[in-house]
Amino acid sequence: KQWYQRRVRGKNVGCEFLGQRRSIDAHQENCDYRNVLCDYCGYETIFLNLKEHWDDCMMFPVECDCNCVISRGEIEDHNLNDCPNTIVDCPFLTQGCNNQFARSELQHHLDTHTNAHLTLLSSADLENKIKIRQISTEYNRLLNS
Repeated sequence: KQWYQRRVRGKNVGCEFLGQRRSIDAHQENCDYRNVLCDYCGYETIFLNLKEHWDDCMMFPVECDCNCVISRGEIEDHNLNDCPNTIVDCPFLTQGCNNQFARSELQHHLDTHTNAHLTLLSSADLENKIKIRQISTEYNRLLNS
């Protein structure tokens, strides 16, 4: 047999290719067991496992429901701090405004509820002044007893 007709095995670990020497180079380029690097994080794996790696790769791009594409590792931070579709509480929640809305509507809410928020702040301020007076009175009573 000519050298190019001899049967050879694939060179990659796990590869069971057995074919003619002349076809080994073409096989090696497309072998499922060839070493590849993840395009997103640089992790080295065999081609056969690449899609499985992408399921867990923290650098793999994912699409948020706001149509923003970011890495899987940043999606939690994006949802918590940036996503316009995330439902957020009004910044005046502790003063009594219980409205919730998409982050993209925050400025509109603040613009249209300014008077209500000022009323809430004024009430909270009055309550705090009353509490301070009560604490001060109790402190003076304890001090003088």
